[in-house]
Amino acid sequence: MSNKENWVKIHLPRAYAHEEQTMMVGINGKNYLLPRGKESLVPPEVAQEVNRALAAQLKQDASMDQLANR
Repeated sequence: MSNKENWVKIHLPRAYAHEEQTMMVGINGKNYLLPRGKESLVPPEVAQEVNRALAAQLKQDASMDQLANR
């Protein structure tokens, strides 16, 4: 993993009351438990994975909305 001088700040969207208040990200056997609605300092590869997961969730939400509106 990267040394901390290369780490980046990310901000996860706030969770709804019925959702998990944290997001677990695991890379190469190392786990990160990130709070939602707060800023976190993480290695770049963790930020990349979080961004990938959030983009996938947005795509799924758009598909679900489209199906609901048929």
